[in-house]
Amino acid sequence: MSNKRIVLFDRLDSEINPGGDTVQIKAIADFLRNKNHRVVIAKNYEMDFTLYDIAIGFNLTLPFEAYLQSQIAKQNNLPFIFFPVFWDLSKLKMVDIISFRKILLNIFPKRFIFYLKSRYFLRKYDWLIKSLDIKINFDKKNSMINEILNECSLICPNSIAELEHLIDNFSVDNLQEKSMVVKNGIETAQLLSSLQDEEEKYSFLPQRFICCVGGIGPRKNQLSLVKAANKTSIPLIIIGKAAKHDEAYESYIKKIAKPNIIFLNHLERQEIPKILKKAHGHIQPSYIETPGLSSLEAGLLGCNIGVANTAPVKEYFGDYANYCDPYNVGSIKDCLELLYNNEKNNALSHFIAEKYDWCNVLDKFNTALKEVNADRFCSR
Repeated sequence: MSNKRIVLFDRLDSEINPGGDTVQIKAIADFLRNKNHRVVIAKNYEMDFTLYDIAIGFNLTLPFEAYLQSQIAKQNNLPFIFFPVFWDLSKLKMVDIISFRKILLNIFPKRFIFYLKSRYFLRKYDWLIKSLDIKINFDKKNSMINEILNECSLICPNSIAELEHLIDNFSVDNLQEKSMVVKNGIETAQLLSSLQDEEEKYSFLPQRFICCVGGIGPRKNQLSLVKAANKTSIPLIIIGKAAKHDEAYESYIKKIAKPNIIFLNHLERQEIPKILKKAHGHIQPSYIETPGLSSLEAGLLGCNIGVANTAPVKEYFGDYANYCDPYNVGSIKDCLELLYNNEKNNALSHFIAEKYDWCNVLDKFNTALKEVNADRFCSR
């Protein structure tokens, strides 16, 4: 396969609010460069896109940027590959705290909330939209997402469950036929080599503890986790900072947490594996995960892992994980106790290293780039 000139769209605010998609974008870029493709990560959407053969976009959670990405690809006649990283959170009955923002979200219709978000995006990026000469109708979320997905040459959900969720929620021609599941992965060699002689830095932590890594907010369900840990004496380390608009949620769970629960503010990414290496287990009782890089990293580093019994997560871990019901505090408590009391074993670590290293995960994606260019998947 001839080498391609590939542009990957980053989120416009990724430097201020990095997330799992930020890690994924960098990993895909590094992999493709190692395959001798010429790759650029676009943090500026006013680049000269005629220099590229293929465009790759990410993230339907807020679809405004994804729409810009798809339209830029269309303007420049580029095959558009898309990683949706999507789940409709409005269909989940997540336990949240009572706050002014929560009350407003419950009072106003979802369409009105989406309208407000779209107006905010239009005001913030009006200069960019005008410079790109893109006409946008942000009033209907599903119509916008349908248009994005219909423009795609190849769609890459990260689980079969996500693919089925897309099919159930959107009207897209040949969605299944032009989709290829590409699982999340981790840099196994880099992760393992970064841990040389670093454990003393965190010698203040308990001898045996369970940790939870991730942005703090209702989707990650730390409120139920804290309630469960409060019913035990198990040391629990929660690492992360409040997700956007969830500062009140973070303050509340810190207020109700008992002394066996320790909160560490958001750490530099390279610090987290050092704590995971010391941890006895890692728990992530999220209402939805796909499955979360933290659980993969924790499992690789030898932790027992506890995860919610949701379809995407079970696809990844099968019988290697302990599962809990995210809606049941007692179930989360039982999972905590299993993680804490069971001895570690290396089976999960070997499984993750073999199956979820980025090189293994993305190998078929590299092959698919040739088929995209040959119009096997192309929608145009």
